[in-house]
Amino acid sequence: MYKRRLMIIAITTYLLLIPLVTYFKYFPRIVNSEITNVFIFLLVFLLTLLLVYGTFLTGKSTDVYLLLPQSLIFIFIARAVPNLRLSYPPLHDPYYHYICTLNILRYGTLKPILDWWYGGVDIQLHWPDMHLLTTALVHITNTGTMQIFRFQEPVMGIMFFLAVFVLAKVVTKNEGMAMMSALFASLSDVVIFYQSEYHPQGFAIVLLILLLYTFIKSRSVNDIRFRYVTLIFCIVFTLSHYFTPLFLALIFGMYLMVLLIIRALSSYSPIEDKFYEIIEDIRLDYTFLMVIIISALAYHFMVYTSVVMGFIRIIFTEQPLQGQLISIGQSNVPLLTSILCVSKWGLFILAIISILWIIKTKNTNEFRLAVLFVSIIVAGIIGNYVIISPLDRLIGFYVPFAAVFGSLTLFRFGDEWFNGIQKNRKVMVAVLIASILMTAGFFNSQTPAYFFQDSSVNTFYWYSNDLSSIDMYGATGKWIKVYTPIDSLYITEFDTMMLPLYYAEGSLNNIMRITTPQGKLGGYIVMNPGIPYYYRGKDFDKRSYLSSINILYDNGVLILGDR
Repeated sequence: MYKRRLMIIAITTYLLLIPLVTYFKYFPRIVNSEITNVFIFLLVFLLTLLLVYGTFLTGKSTDVYLLLPQSLIFIFIARAVPNLRLSYPPLHDPYYHYICTLNILRYGTLKPILDWWYGGVDIQLHWPDMHLLTTALVHITNTGTMQIFRFQEPVMGIMFFLAVFVLAKVVTKNEGMAMMSALFASLSDVVIFYQSEYHPQGFAIVLLILLLYTFIKSRSVNDIRFRYVTLIFCIVFTLSHYFTPLFLALIFGMYLMVLLIIRALSSYSPIEDKFYEIIEDIRLDYTFLMVIIISALAYHFMVYTSVVMGFIRIIFTEQPLQGQLISIGQSNVPLLTSILCVSKWGLFILAIISILWIIKTKNTNEFRLAVLFVSIIVAGIIGNYVIISPLDRLIGFYVPFAAVFGSLTLFRFGDEWFNGIQKNRKVMVAVLIASILMTAGFFNSQTPAYFFQDSSVNTFYWYSNDLSSIDMYGATGKWIKVYTPIDSLYITEFDTMMLPLYYAEGSLNNIMRITTPQGKLGGYIVMNPGIPYYYRGKDFDKRSYLSSINILYDNGVLILGDR
């Protein structure tokens, strides 16, 4: 019976993916905006619910393959929504990082040749994993760089799903739990956001999960090959992002201290009967932890010290972020966003239940993940109330571990706990809870305008929840390609340099960045009058400057002219 249900779910989820990708690609209106909004919400919810229910139906390990392809496609779509909706990535960070990749692609070196365009090239190229991966993909696949720029990180979302799956499987020994863990982690709003844009943060999380998987696997099977792979991932992870390895070094340092404290206490308290054996089993973790800590810190302090010194300066000079734990009731936060953000507490509560249940299970691998989970939470508390810290990234770090424990809680609820309640009812409650939390993560990953018709403009959101102005960049680039000679000289700002380079497919040799508002500049001038421009610390009057040139193109957002 379960096999037949699983087959029906597999077929249905394949069919649901078709309208899902069609909607985000063409954004059609069905009757009116209200009906369309309800349609896309129910479509995502139904797809999520069926995939989650399918995890409870997996019996043999081969059953996973009936759900895995649809799950991977769904995870990819969740991250590709901005690029399906728009031809122009709206935030600046992807372009910052792509300039670094362009430095490697064009000049074949990690030396910051393009730092005249983006001053952070020197910093970023000291942590070049993502940029080197893009370079390799461009040369190997012969795919257009713009397409890799737009879709490489959504593909990393697929790798993230698989990484969480194998990590959860080695901890839970259950394919269904592993599938749900991967869905929980992959549909987290913070993780989706960072893996939807060209940013090394999303890539670094993938490497972290693979690092932990190979480490735990090496302890489970006592295979020296996994230890070598763990060391390789340790090196690669250290070179993934200028912030992430440094932060994780501090987290693992806290992790190490917690283990040492527990081991010391276990000799003098009743905890010895329950956890002494676990503590003895993980005493070899200390070497692994020290390798990670020393590797990350040594690279920062010995190779590129300015970053870590900058963090230290911020700690002593800046106030904590004081992020709101619950946003409902805050006048500046839209109600929809408040509700979706509160859903994060659902996974957290589910995770805490199974972390406390370790007292009974005494599972060594669960204990490892629990200590790491608690260490990240403590770091989040410190970052919220004591020193400044990027709280959204802390959530991204703890989500994979919370996903494993949250899945354990729901499966234990369905299979082991409350035996007086009919199992089918318990499973449906668990499926409903998980589906609601995952759907909330999907819709909270981007601003509402990406998902819903006629979503009102609101300055609370990035770019005021207005996608129409963003699309003007792609349209302007296409106009430049058609109506200006290919060998023209283009005078641009940082914000407009991508237009003749990416969208008009011009040569970098023919593009200049405005370095002075004075004098007569030849060629075509491309500006965004709405973005302030500063020259030597003073405001530059763009409107006055543009009034002195011949305007050839003006779409209300961007202007192109010549002398």
